[in-house]
Amino acid sequence: MKARIFAIAAALTLAIGIGVGSSGSAYAQNVTGDQFCFNNFCLNAWNGGPYVNEFTQGVANNYFTVISNQPATGYVNLEFTGSRSPYEFGCIGDFGNSQTDARAGLSPCGGGNVPWGGNFTATHCPGGLAFKNVHWNGWLAPASAGDGTPYYLNSASEACFVDIPTG
Repeated sequence: MKARIFAIAAALTLAIGIGVGSSGSAYAQNVTGDQFCFNNFCLNAWNGGPYVNEFTQGVANNYFTVISNQPATGYVNLEFTGSRSPYEFGCIGDFGNSQTDARAGLSPCGGGNVPWGGNFTATHCPGGLAFKNVHWNGWLAPASAGDGTPYYLNSASEACFVDIPTG
């Protein structure tokens, strides 16, 4: 009886170990998109979202994809494609999808659904792209520089993001 319990416990331990290993592999393979960095800090879905803050290069939550949501208007959206989280494939817009909050946050998008503040015009700037928010008529930019600093959609100053492709 003890041998049978030991065999079952060993099998469960092995199964859990394989499951954890598989989960880690799937997580790593899920990273797509590019890092958009300004002054050596990148757009980051803080802890997987919903906050959009700054963080140093090379972490999964830094990856975003520019998608053309409304080709007739020229608007683009910034979709989070960096990790498995409830906010994966969410777009940057007004935090909490509230039309009165200019702090950048992730909200559901796609299929014609655009969060408040989710439309941007992308313009070329020296070395990269700048994103002007249609709703706020301001720029996507951080409040200051440093890990964890929040992004806002209504900055008076243009932030020129260097696009670092997935490598």
